[in-house]
Amino acid sequence: MKSTAHTFPALLVLGICIQYIVQRVESQHIPNRCICLKSKNGHMGPFSDFTVILKRPGCTRDEIIVTLKKGNKQVCLSPHGPQGKRLLECWNRKQELGKIGKICMGRLRPRPQKNKHAKSKSI
Repeated sequence: MKSTAHTFPALLVLGICIQYIVQRVESQHIPNRCICLKSKNGHMGPFSDFTVILKRPGCTRDEIIVTLKKGNKQVCLSPHGPQGKRLLECWNRKQELGKIGKICMGRLRPRPQKNKHAKSKSI
């Protein structure tokens, strides 16, 4: 009788320890720093894909990682630069609409400028 009285608490403690270890192993890893240590305002060349990583506990800024077509190299773009702002705005629109695809990577077409100082024709 004495052996079962000591066995039950020992098994209970062992079960709690195993549960704790399993929870620690299966927990999600959250990186504690930003992925992009240096970022550029823009980059010339075609992109094959891009990823936007929003602010998180380990990093206090949004990050834009662009994959280049040539060499499959990854470059970090600043979300405050002109290219980064455009990609971030397009990505936000795409998330709201639920569209999937690479619609944000097309070239910008120059807008026709309106001539403010146009002379009116007089007859």
